[in-house]
Amino acid sequence: MTGKDKIYLLAHSKHPEARRAWAVLYWKYQGLTHRQVGQKLFKGKDWVQRYMTMIYKIFETPDIKDKDEKFQWLVNNVFPALKEFLEQNPEVIRALTTDPDINLGKDIDKIDQGEWVDDWEEEEDESDERFKRKDPPFLPPPQTPTIVRLLRYLLFAIVALVALAIVGIVSFRAGFRPFPQIPPPQIITVVVTTTPPPSLVTSSTATSVPSETPTMTLVPTEIPTNTPKPYIDEGEVVFLKDGVFAGLEKNWSTEGGPCNVYGFTIRIYVKNNSDSQFVLTYNTSGFHAVDNFGTQYQLLESGPLNYAEPLGLDMTEYINRGSQEGICVDFKGNLPITAKYVLLTADFISGTGPITFRKDR
Repeated sequence: MTGKDKIYLLAHSKHPEARRAWAVLYWKYQGLTHRQVGQKLFKGKDWVQRYMTMIYKIFETPDIKDKDEKFQWLVNNVFPALKEFLEQNPEVIRALTTDPDINLGKDIDKIDQGEWVDDWEEEEDESDERFKRKDPPFLPPPQTPTIVRLLRYLLFAIVALVALAIVGIVSFRAGFRPFPQIPPPQIITVVVTTTPPPSLVTSSTATSVPSETPTMTLVPTEIPTNTPKPYIDEGEVVFLKDGVFAGLEKNWSTEGGPCNVYGFTIRIYVKNNSDSQFVLTYNTSGFHAVDNFGTQYQLLESGPLNYAEPLGLDMTEYINRGSQEGICVDFKGNLPITAKYVLLTADFISGTGPITFRKDR
C-alpha cells in the first residue's frame, strides 16, 4: 500500500483513533510544534506525542534514533503526498473543525490512560523552524441558520406565554392575585400620660394636671445581616461564571497520582457545566498556603495535571462544556500532626480572586 493510499484511508476513516491521528498529522504538516498542536485540539503535549508514534507506525518510518532525522523522513516521504492530497480534497480540512471524535471521543479516557498506544516514545518538541509555514486561519464551526434560530425564539416565546396564562387562570380560580401588594411599614405611636383616671381626680388634683402630654415613637429597626465567611469550606464551590465553578479535590494528592508530590500537594478542580467553552487562566506563582498555626509554606510548583510549569508563568487552558480540568499546587515541607487545616489562597482564577479554600486534615 502506497503512502497516498494510507493518507486517503486515514483522512476518510470513521474510527475515532484514526480521526485524531489525521488531525495531528495535518497540524504537524502545517509546521506546528507538539504544544501548539495540543492547543489547537485542547490537549497536552504528551497526548500529541502518542499519536505521532502511531503516525510513524502507519507510514512504516525506519527505526531512526535521532528525533530530528526521524521527523525529517516524514517531511521528505509523506508530506509531499499529503500536500497533493489536500489540494485535491480541500473538504477534509473543514471536517477537522466539526469532527466530535477529535476533541470529545467516547474513548478519550482510554487514550489518556495509554490503552490504545502502549509503546509511545517520550520526545521533546522538534525545532520545526525549518518546516514552519504561515499558520492557516482556524476555521470556525458552522453557524446555525438564521431561520432555525428565529424558530427557536418563537417556540420559547409561545411556551412562556402558555405558562403565564396557566398561572393566571389558576390564581384567578383560587381567589387571590398572583402579585399581592405589600403594605408600607407603619409607625406605631404610644401615648404616655400622667393624668389619673376621671374617678380619681379631685378638686385639689385637677389643677395640677400638666398641660403638655409626652409621647414616645417606636420606629422599626434594621435587621443585621450575616458576615460572609473569609474562605470556601471543603465540599463547597465558588462560581467563576454562570455554570462554571471551582473547588478542592476531596483527597490529598500522593505519589503516583496525577500531580508531582515533593512536599504536600493540593488539587483544585474547575468544572464547566455551561453551554460554551470556558477559558481557564491563572499564574503559576499565584498560590499561597498557611496552616491554622499561621505557618506559611513555600510554593514549589503548580500547573495542569500530569506536568508542572515553572513559577511566574501565565497559564491558559480551554475547558469544553461538560468537562473539567485540574490545577496541582505543590508546597515544600510537611504539615505537622497537630495542624487541623490549611488555607490555600489563589490570587486569581480566570479573573476572579483572591479566592481562599480551606483544606481539612
